Amino acid sequence: MTLGAFSTVSRDVTNTGNGSLTLDNSTIDGTLTHNGQSLTVTDKNASVGSLAGNGNGTLDGALHLTNAHDT
Repeated sequence: MTLGAFSTVSRDVTNTGNGSLTLDNSTIDGTLTHNGQSLTVTDKNASVGSLAGNGNGTLDGALHLTNAHDT
């Protein structure tokens, strides 16, 4: 799944199992829980409230944490 340019999710997002998630200049106001197969942030960057989980990811751009906690 890709959250395209300027997409905003106002709640939490969970990526699990074989799921893949691409953030392309996207915003997730809540927590992104990534336990899925892949997470990619494009060179257009992304913003999330907080990040949780144990999945791997590829950062081609910046991933801004706006409300990081329990790190």
